[in-house]
Amino acid sequence: MIRLGLIGDNIKQSQSPALHRLAGALAGLDVSYDLLIPAAQNRDFDALFAWAHDNGYHGLNITYPYKERVTPMLQIPQPAVAALGACNTVIFGDTPWDIIPTIRALPPPFASDLGGETGRGRDGWCGRGGQGRGLCIGGSGGGAACDL
Repeated sequence: MIRLGLIGDNIKQSQSPALHRLAGALAGLDVSYDLLIPAAQNRDFDALFAWAHDNGYHGLNITYPYKERVTPMLQIPQPAVAALGACNTVIFGDTPWDIIPTIRALPPPFASDLGGETGRGRDGWCGRGGQGRGLCIGGSGGGAACDL
């Protein structure tokens, strides 16, 4: 079984568990996906994150308000990725807590290290959270200025 979860505060109505279980089933995989709400578990974020790591979770999605709080707990070898200061997905692997950040998922021309253009102009993003920051840094890496 692939054990996954979502850590956040206001996630009781999230459809993510059903979506991830269905996607797993369609791929022929046995997937569990739990909602992990720190207050409901009587743990703070750090303790719940460590508990998930120590109790067989393969990975976690991180949502508000913890996307920025989780990054100091991760090993982030790429400077551009570390500059995000926020993380959406954590994979527990051979090295302690690797990440798959937003910036690596951006298609060109957003991230110059992914083959994007330079000198694109100005991009605007609505929002200032982890997703917006990732998109903005990805865009500026491709030569665009960004307004949040």
